[in-house]
Amino acid sequence: MVIFKKMLCGFFCTMLCTSLVAQKNLSFPTAQFKTGDHSSWKEKDFDDRDWKQIKTGISWEECGYPDYNGFGWYRMHFDLPVSLVEKSYWKDKLVLNLSVIDDVDEVYLNGKLIGKTGSFPEDAVGFVSKFLDERIYEISAKDPVWLWGKENVLAVRVYDASGQGGICKAVPVLYITDLIDSLYVNSRLEGIDSERKYIVSLKNSASGLQRGKVQAQIEDVETGKVIKSFSESVQVKPNGEFSKAISYTTGRKLKAQVIYTDDFTGKTKKDEIITPYIQLPSPLQPQIALSQTSIGERVPWQDPKVNGINREPMRSSFFVYPDAPSAVVGDLEHNPLYRSLNGIWKFNWVKDRDMRPTDFYKVDYNDTNWATMPIPGNWELNGYGNPVYVNVGYAWRNIFSNNPPLTPSEDNHVGSYRREMEIPSDWNGKAIYLHFGAVSSNLHVWVNGHEVGYSEDSKLESEFDITPYVKPGKNLIAFQVHRWCDGSYLEDQDFWRLTGVARSVYVYARNLKHLKDIKITPNLDVSYTNGTLTVATEVTPGIQTIALSLTDAEGKEVANATLTGNRSGILKVGKPHQWSAETPYLYRLTATVKDDANEVEVLSLKVGFRKSEMKNKQFTVNGKPVLIKGVNRHEINSDKGYYLTREDMVRDIQLMKELNINAVRTCHYPNDPLFYDLCDEYGIYVLDEANLETHGMRYAEKCLAKNPLFLDAHLERTSRMVFRDFNHPSVVLWS
Repeated sequence: MVIFKKMLCGFFCTMLCTSLVAQKNLSFPTAQFKTGDHSSWKEKDFDDRDWKQIKTGISWEECGYPDYNGFGWYRMHFDLPVSLVEKSYWKDKLVLNLSVIDDVDEVYLNGKLIGKTGSFPEDAVGFVSKFLDERIYEISAKDPVWLWGKENVLAVRVYDASGQGGICKAVPVLYITDLIDSLYVNSRLEGIDSERKYIVSLKNSASGLQRGKVQAQIEDVETGKVIKSFSESVQVKPNGEFSKAISYTTGRKLKAQVIYTDDFTGKTKKDEIITPYIQLPSPLQPQIALSQTSIGERVPWQDPKVNGINREPMRSSFFVYPDAPSAVVGDLEHNPLYRSLNGIWKFNWVKDRDMRPTDFYKVDYNDTNWATMPIPGNWELNGYGNPVYVNVGYAWRNIFSNNPPLTPSEDNHVGSYRREMEIPSDWNGKAIYLHFGAVSSNLHVWVNGHEVGYSEDSKLESEFDITPYVKPGKNLIAFQVHRWCDGSYLEDQDFWRLTGVARSVYVYARNLKHLKDIKITPNLDVSYTNGTLTVATEVTPGIQTIALSLTDAEGKEVANATLTGNRSGILKVGKPHQWSAETPYLYRLTATVKDDANEVEVLSLKVGFRKSEMKNKQFTVNGKPVLIKGVNRHEINSDKGYYLTREDMVRDIQLMKELNINAVRTCHYPNDPLFYDLCDEYGIYVLDEANLETHGMRYAEKCLAKNPLFLDAHLERTSRMVFRDFNHPSVVLWS
């Protein structure tokens, strides 16, 4: 029986390294190769001596076939020693791992088809690429196709449609599985204070009983002393699991290790954790009382439970103004409640994390010899480090093995920023917030020497209440950014990996009594004729009313309401103009916020009446079927990196409209809020995607979606995106 498992290429590297140690393998670093296609090339006795010998594991373009697209054949000759199966206890099956093949393949062993991935142009369904799938073919050790003690021939037929082609990611390998290969050994550290535990687990996916010995221990790294340990003989039934926890209390830097030894063969499997820092109690919630060293001791960049410290809750995107006329005009640069911090900052860059300055945030720190860095700006496009392109896998793959939540210190560049800013005297007595639009990969902030907070998620904004730390006049803002943090495990998108500040940085002021958030839900009745606009608000204590006015594109008021009490209400509009990609009609909702007698602030938002649904397996907008003609779009510019101007965004959208494209996927992360405003205005359907991509960890047991330590991070990144972008009529789908 032949079984094909679809896996992705990152897991292969880990599996291959393990199996090479555990048992004898056959690898195929070279092969006979020929372009073209002929059915006789699969046969064992075909004479391929005049074919060219090339390397495997790299594309055929790199082997002397530049720009070649089409069919190519690999033929690999090998002797299959009987000792391979004799030394195995399980003697069950052989596994052929061809890694990743671009785009489609058929695999023949001694002339017999043993597997196929994708679809060739001549197939009934037409060409279907499977270039991301790892080719793992399993064949029973008893299958007569094997010629034990004799020469065997492996022939691989490949079709590539574009770009690189061939067996292009790793050298193919053939090995025989043993019982222990179906045992997954895992361990983790959990808990805080006196509840700390080292948990060891074994999972058996084989059809046979696993029998062996488990030895686990926790060791103090500095002294080498074993703190806790256990040794136990175990039996794990088919599809069964063994789990045991060791409790411990020390906060020292630790090494935790579990080793399983198979009774049948003596082969071993192990898992090891080395904490990079002294473990201290974790906060019970993100909002904490800060001391001068509290964040630093907690090392949040290695703790997946800490995604933000003292970061403001996410809200919808809006700016407030002193009065309605200025709110409607929306001239942000002349808004007296706003100050941009874009421009040149003092900057220090170090190659390795352990070399970073630790007192740079102090007011009297001498930064005279520091360089400068523009904000927005990526380091790699300003002379610091190199851009790295990776599809599947992490940018540290050549220096560090995946071990979430840990990241390397070597080549983990750290950038430190300093700048003075002016706080106007008329902001005295107001709440003042510091906004970072997008920072890769994390953000650690100080103001006037005081530690303010921390944030992860490089594609959503972070805001901090800095009111207690600032004064009228000059103030020092300092922050530090790491190239990689634990959150980087969630950001394994296939694009250029860059570091730094990608969007605007600014401060803004609010009245102490103000509107915290506003949620707008448009709807159409069952006949898609009349509309309602449900408005829900969240305010600080002291706000009495919110006056709502809805005007059409000509400025004529079509509905109004005053919110009191629970501060939510419904505006009804008869036969509203409907928003769609073809007719992106926008109304303006102006909200005037009042305390007992005075106007506190005013905000103005564009809204659209749009109802998107799935009806009879058809995506509809305003009751009409819509054919999605969409594209994937990254935020990338050859000169500015991740930073895109309004002109860049408009140019992209206009090009989409010219090409009859009606939808865009924000692959693979939330975009700049301005982009959604423009999609509202021009008429583009948006599939809004959270900043979550972990395919470098594969989809088996080590998948981070299965790791409870990363649960909060998954939920926060998704929910914060929805909270921010909910009000946009262009957003019709979430990813």
